[in-house]
Amino acid sequence: MRNLLLFISRFKTLFLFIALEVICLFLLVRNNAFQRAAFLNSANRVTGNLYQSVDNLSNYLTLKRINDSLRKENALLRQQVESSFDCRIPLRDTVMRYSKDAGGKPVYSYVPAEVINNSTNSLSNTLTLNKGTKHGVAKDMGVMGPNGVVGIVIGTSPHFSVVMSLLHKNASISGELARHNYVGNIRWDGQDPTSVQLHDIPKHVNVQKGDTVVTSGYSSFFPPGISIGAVRKVTIDEANNFYSIDLRLLTNFRSLEYVYVADYLFRDERRKVEEKADG
Repeated sequence: MRNLLLFISRFKTLFLFIALEVICLFLLVRNNAFQRAAFLNSANRVTGNLYQSVDNLSNYLTLKRINDSLRKENALLRQQVESSFDCRIPLRDTVMRYSKDAGGKPVYSYVPAEVINNSTNSLSNTLTLNKGTKHGVAKDMGVMGPNGVVGIVIGTSPHFSVVMSLLHKNASISGELARHNYVGNIRWDGQDPTSVQLHDIPKHVNVQKGDTVVTSGYSSFFPPGISIGAVRKVTIDEANNFYSIDLRLLTNFRSLEYVYVADYLFRDERRKVEEKADG
């Protein structure tokens, strides 16, 4: 304390000068419109530059996370390219089905979108995307993120769409054990937002912890082979002949920023022929 008092006493004249300057500046700005406008303009410019610098620093610090996300996006896009072309679909007629020179015909197209709203802590979780019918998004389209399946579009407007997340009590999709090609039904039990359950896998299948589960391609929502999760826990239900399997989701729903909406190009044709067959 003594040193502080000595310091103030030594430079008291300088401190008094600075205080008087601040008071004069305050009175000048307060009582003169021109000086006040000039001061506010300068302050806004300084503040704006400060905010820009902070934003630039923040962007720089997040580059690693963005690069990691881009690498995952590229991996998913390669997967989509492979699974979005069905060489079994002929370009002209069935005679060319197995022709060696027959190229693949596109089955899915993709609309990139940004997640602008997302919930993970209710029983009916949804996401809102910044793309709608104006951009080609429609109801019943599948939605995928950098690491795999996200959900299904349930509502649209010209500029926005709402997605039923996999973390929804009514969500149900077809999943396949990649190592065995056995298909089951995937639902969420409403408990853990990092886990879903795979049902209808018979007990004779050798399911192991870590086995990958992907989309089966049985529905028109998603191409086959899109990642869903990995087996976390396997238990046997003694009451029936099926496993109870917990999957660790590969998609982190709490940090989703960008997704792709999958448009199945043969949806209407497939629906019509299936309805005709059922009728």
